[in-house]
Amino acid sequence: RLLTLGRRRDARASVTFLVPALNCEHCVEAIATALYRLDGVEAVHGEPASRLIRVDYFADRADPAGIAEVMAQRGFEGAAQP
Repeated sequence: RLLTLGRRRDARASVTFLVPALNCEHCVEAIATALYRLDGVEAVHGEPASRLIRVDYFADRADPAGIAEVMAQRGFEGAAQP
């Protein structure tokens, strides 16, 4: 019988938001700075030209609703894209 011991692998997920107020790299930096303070956020990728923000996160520690709330608190309302 084989036993595997060690850390459990966290489930990773990503969500993309359409953010109408995303106009420049400074906006991306402001959003990223706020989101990196949220437990579970692993990476933030922004593209001002398309007004999209993609957030990679650990699903057991963060969720799209919490991520959207943090962005909205910074003045960046976003709608999760399918």
